[in-house]
Amino acid sequence: MTKIAKLFSLLALILCAAIANAAEIVINSVSGDDVELDGQLTVAGAVVKPGQTVKTGENSKCTIELPDGSIISLDENSEVTFVSFTDQNGVTRTVLKVASGNVSASMDLARGSSLTIQTATTEVTGRSGTVCVSVADGTTTVVATEGSVSVTNTADGSVAVIGAGQAVTSSADSTGISSRAASPAEVAAANELAGTPSTTTTSVSGTQSGDAVPTGTVNIEGVDVNTHIWVNSPVLD
Repeated sequence: MTKIAKLFSLLALILCAAIANAAEIVINSVSGDDVELDGQLTVAGAVVKPGQTVKTGENSKCTIELPDGSIISLDENSEVTFVSFTDQNGVTRTVLKVASGNVSASMDLARGSSLTIQTATTEVTGRSGTVCVSVADGTTTVVATEGSVSVTNTADGSVAVIGAGQAVTSSADSTGISSRAASPAEVAAANELAGTPSTTTTSVSGTQSGDAVPTGTVNIEGVDVNTHIWVNSPVLD
């Protein structure tokens, strides 16, 4: 084999390795000493394969990066299974299932891509923004802090689209689904889990998707707080 052929072979191996690494689901950070991957204690840098489960215990949290750049954050006492991940020419499809606790997803995906979070009663799908899904005592609460997501009640197929500052709650015996204003405590908790600054959200009536609206900063008791005005936009383009 000539030197040029050997060089091309080496470059091909390096490229294949880079592609393989880019397609991995990786635990980015671990806080506390009780984070498990399929029942075994794990550390930052561990690779999560489709079908595996990550679980956090008391006073323990972790963040996980998906191959598409999305960041999944687990609060303490939370459990999520990475059901599947596919990538077809840059169009990604990710499915997670939350069994318990609080799980946040921050995403900015390519057109046509989606991230779906399932619970026993609900299915949440989005492409961009940040959403927190909480499961406790058979009840699912979904809080959007950026962008918008589609929330489906899997019992009857009813759907609601929620934007920043909105929430949905569903349980096994609930029928239909409707959005409501998220409480300040819900928004603050979701922002803290996602690692984003707390914001105040204002709805503007009479606006349409794509309308330009102002953003700014207000001062509340001496503290500058970012204010954003959101307009409903399509969940998936």
